[in-house]
This record gives sequence, C-alpha cells and structure tokens, in this order.
Amino acid sequence: MTFRSTPSWDQETTLGGARDQVRRRVEEQAARRNVAARWIDGVDPAAELDTIRGLGRGVVVGSEMALWRWSADALARLCELVRELDGLLVFIEPTAGLGWRRLLQLPGRRYRRDIPAELRAAGFIVTTQVRLRHGGYGTYVRGEARHIASVAE
Repeated sequence: MTFRSTPSWDQETTLGGARDQVRRRVEEQAARRNVAARWIDGVDPAAELDTIRGLGRGVVVGSEMALWRWSADALARLCELVRELDGLLVFIEPTAGLGWRRLLQLPGRRYRRDIPAELRAAGFIVTTQVRLRHGGYGTYVRGEARHIASVAE
C-alpha cells in the first residue's frame, strides 16, 4: 500500500489524512523493527490480547477507532502486554473534546472518554499526540504510546 499524499506524521491534517498517517506509521514502524503488526478491532479485547501475545517481541499494534470501546481494565492489560513485548501502540481514536466542544458531545456516550489520559493512567507514555476536530463537535486524537519502561531503556 502506498501513501504518497499522506502528510508527514508530525503535521496536522484532516481526519481522513490522520487515518492514513496512522496506517502508514504502523507499516513503517513494523518494517523498521522487522516485526509483525496487528490491527485491533475492539470487539473482543481478550481475544485481541491473546493474538497480540502470540506475535512476539517488538509487536506494533494499530488501533483505528477501536480502543474507545475497551474498558479501562482492558486498556491496562494492553499496556502490560505491550510492556512485556517491548511493543508500540499507534492509534487514532474519538476522544473527549476540549472547552465548549466537550459540552456539545452527547452525554453518556463512551466516545467522550479522554483516551490519551486513560492510556497514561494505564502506564503508557503517549507521544506525538495530535487532537483533530471533525465537524461541529467531533474530536479525535492520533498518536503513539509505549510503556514507560520501554522509553527509559
């Protein structure tokens, strides 16, 4: 797959461009590490974690609009697994808006969760985080997350 028109990773873009950035980043990081990449679908966290565990050290995990469906406990288990495997998580997720945009998001919907904050609470260090606005009230975030121990080494 080629991404000739995809903006560079550190460049802000549209939601569609950010999705392309995440796909490209997963492929690049997996190729650089010479490891497998796994896209999670968010439907069954336990099955996803088992599959990721089977891929071995250095795995690159991609998530496109899937983690917001996972519980905080499942995110913590993903963090522990990525730490054990010295892996990388690359994501684009709906997230809680900032300021007045947050008030416009529907009350009680799980996409109001602050995914980067939840990843940090689970033990990840979130890097290259960019928040994107989409439409009148949608807010998305794309970035990378590693376990704190992976960064220190």
